[in-house]
Amino acid sequence: MNPKSLRFQLMAWYGTLLVIAFLIFSASIYFTLEHFLRQNIATALLNRATQISDNVLADYKGHSLDWLKFEVDSRHAPQNSGRFIRIIKNGSEILYVSEAPKDESFDPASIPLQPLNPHVPIRIVSSNKDQLLIRTFYTLMDGATLTVEVGRSIVPIQETMRGIVLSLIVSGPLVIGVAVFGAYILVGRALSPVDRIIASAERITLEHLANRLPVPATGDELERLSNALNRMIERIDLAFKTDKRFIADASHELRTPIAIIRAELEALGGSKALHDSTRERVGSILEEVQRLGRTVEALFAIARLDAGEAQSEWKSIDLSKLVELTTDQMCLLAEDKMLTVETDLPEGVFIIGDQQRLKQIIVNLLDNAIKYTPEGGKIRISVAAMLFDAVLQISDTGIGIPVECRDRVFDRFYRVDSAKNMNEGGAGLGLSIVKSICTAHYAKISVSSHLEAGCCFKVAFPLHTEKK
Repeated sequence: MNPKSLRFQLMAWYGTLLVIAFLIFSASIYFTLEHFLRQNIATALLNRATQISDNVLADYKGHSLDWLKFEVDSRHAPQNSGRFIRIIKNGSEILYVSEAPKDESFDPASIPLQPLNPHVPIRIVSSNKDQLLIRTFYTLMDGATLTVEVGRSIVPIQETMRGIVLSLIVSGPLVIGVAVFGAYILVGRALSPVDRIIASAERITLEHLANRLPVPATGDELERLSNALNRMIERIDLAFKTDKRFIADASHELRTPIAIIRAELEALGGSKALHDSTRERVGSILEEVQRLGRTVEALFAIARLDAGEAQSEWKSIDLSKLVELTTDQMCLLAEDKMLTVETDLPEGVFIIGDQQRLKQIIVNLLDNAIKYTPEGGKIRISVAAMLFDAVLQISDTGIGIPVECRDRVFDRFYRVDSAKNMNEGGAGLGLSIVKSICTAHYAKISVSSHLEAGCCFKVAFPLHTEKK
């Protein structure tokens, strides 16, 4: 999962807050329960000390210590019950102390005396392997202060608390894991409209501006965002259609006057009444008009492709045969520059499309390869059938394309070397036409190049299986 994604961040926040809440809850449960259990023991010990004071010490006057020992042992049986009982006179004279319990978990004789302090009625004392909670009760008898100490082991409390901690350790991650997983599912369902919007947005291109994003009927920000984006796409679609309509109309309107100017210049240039210098100027103007005518024709072709030409002329075409025929027709241009043309054209690689437009792709790419490859260079043309694609590759050993220009060579009117292309009659529309034809045929075109080491254009058409 991407740590920068909204789902991950929501889950991280939720998981962190859940862990903190669980730790706070566990700590409060632990300390509250421990305090409650200790208070219960302390209350029970206070009741026991009060009973000793009311039932034994009240009758102690005039009796011996043996009598006191007998009364406490017979009534409260500290040895059998595992309790600690001690009676002290004036804070130092021990009148009675219970014997060690049968399990010998603590030694009553080792428990130190506590100075008289009514403000500290409860204390915890360690003895042997046990810990005792001792509750102190003070009473007066014949001017003397009698201290009754009653204690009990807190090991059962500690064992109970350890069991609770173990339960929390085991159940905590399980509960948190289930909660986080449930939250992951809920967050995924909440963000699923975003995924659908993203998927739809990825499919919207200049050729599919009529598509719109799905609008979740949630009444929240996502619905408002989808509506706003759809309105933006609608405005872009309208602007793009207006732009294409303008280019098409302008190109169409320019074709007739350019044709007339060209015809008039050709007629004027053939007139014998003109002076030689004037005839040269007319010829120069005619060349520029011809170049302008080619530019207008290219713009008109792009406009038709962008508008979506009818597919009535599409048919199954053997790409290898089309490439072979086109290459044979252009070999004279390569021979004039002493270029070596190599081909690898296996039979039976079929695609669907308009033969004239597909031939235009080959002509433009091959013409560029011939134009920008120095004399004695090499051009290689190959066709291959891949899994789902018919791949056409045209590579050369020419001047190549700079890295910074590689991503813009298919832009309209873009020329790597404007001055040079101007002299050679280029208007920067050849590769734009190739790109438009490829888009119309659902093909993908790419270029790889190294400066002064040539370049390679690759066109991947959808492969068509010829039915026999």
